[in-house]
Amino acid sequence: MFDALQGFITVSVPIVLGYLIARFNVIAPETAKQLNLLAVTVLIPVLLFVIMSESDPRLLFSRMALVSFLAAAAAFLAYALIAGLAWRPGGAAVTVGALAAGYTNAGNIGLPIATHMLGDPALVAPIVLFQTGLFAPIGLAILAAFTKHDRAAGSLPVWKTILGAICNPIVIGSLSGMAVAATHWQVPLVVMEPVRLIAGGGIPVMLIAFGMSLRDTPVLAKNSPRRQIALISVIKLLAMPLAAWTLARFVFGLGPAAVYAVTAMAALPTAQNVFSYATRYEASPILARDAVTVTTLGAAPMVFIVAALLS
Repeated sequence: MFDALQGFITVSVPIVLGYLIARFNVIAPETAKQLNLLAVTVLIPVLLFVIMSESDPRLLFSRMALVSFLAAAAAFLAYALIAGLAWRPGGAAVTVGALAAGYTNAGNIGLPIATHMLGDPALVAPIVLFQTGLFAPIGLAILAAFTKHDRAAGSLPVWKTILGAICNPIVIGSLSGMAVAATHWQVPLVVMEPVRLIAGGGIPVMLIAFGMSLRDTPVLAKNSPRRQIALISVIKLLAMPLAAWTLARFVFGLGPAAVYAVTAMAALPTAQNVFSYATRYEASPILARDAVTVTTLGAAPMVFIVAALLS
């Protein structure tokens, strides 16, 4: 339990640091957007390349990976249907909200939890693989289509939308790493070491930029879409773990340890990547930021409840 709590504390420290940097004007407030741009266009793609290149692509086809995939897909669909019918906030906002409801913080909070609570750090690999290899490209393509449609007369041709998604740095980094893993190519050490050095800055810079964004607009302020955030939180922290547990136990017949693992991973909070995507496309960044914050605060007790009931 202590190791799981340590994972949440590790994430919180750079966020608090970012807030203090902005609060005391250590650097210019507009720097947060530039830091986020640096993270999403350079550092995070390099980090994803490293993670993917060291993963086993066969993990994508395990029953546990399939459970995690279906639970996330159900969360995306549930939010899109409910929010789209109830509030009609627009395609870009629905896309960001759907990503927030099902895109799990596997690479950051998930890694220490998988290592120390579940005993197997490889459990995060399938989630990272299908999130970055499938969900991110689809989500980014939809965001690109909606945001460019809003700014220009007429929609983009399909081929331009697909090309834009493929050329996104995050997708390039993820798919390049998957190609290295699939071909079992050993990247020369002289190349890999500086790549690892650059990748090491991805998560800290993204979290610091996230913390800086909290200074100007408080979480759940008057201009925050609170009903949508509440829906995201319920889906992410309650419905998605319940879906994973149901699928694992009653549909796929997984053993107790595997049921515990997929349920705990499903109870993790929304990934900061969603905030980065929303900021990059200027599509509901406050919704994404507040969803990340609220689910991160709520995920700690949820993961402990899952551990108490299933471990």
